[in-house]
Amino acid sequence: MFCWQTHTGLITAPATSRRGRWMRRGEGTVIGHSHRSLARHGVTFQPRLLQAHGHTAVFADGQSTDVDAVVWATGFRQDHTWVHIPDALDDRRLRHDGGLTPVDGLYVLGLPWQRTAGSALLGFVGHDAAHLARHIREQHRRGRDTGRTSSGEPEAAPS
Repeated sequence: MFCWQTHTGLITAPATSRRGRWMRRGEGTVIGHSHRSLARHGVTFQPRLLQAHGHTAVFADGQSTDVDAVVWATGFRQDHTWVHIPDALDDRRLRHDGGLTPVDGLYVLGLPWQRTAGSALLGFVGHDAAHLARHIREQHRRGRDTGRTSSGEPEAAPS
């Protein structure tokens, strides 16, 4: 499927293009495992993680437990309300334009339709990573950390 989408240009269609807008009309296909299936394989689900001290994780319900690892899965549905940074969110989602946020020094990567249909896929996220890396490098070259102009709009990253 990805070979065909790559060959036809669908996977690299910009999110704002006519083709990209047409493709974004429907919900994305969710591929994965149910909670029940994951639990059968030993995955333990907890409420929102609030803080960690050493190996002790503290959860929103007040419980704590010692852990060896945490997998922070943000899921297939975008809800970033756990991000508590002023001006970072717009209607439960991170505000960004191609990964550039209105918050100085905050960039995002791997979001669905960040720049193209392939933005959230391992085989294609590298294109967005390279775009952000060029932008960040240019900002540092200029001695600036922000991804924004004085009006708050994103600056174009060099290609």
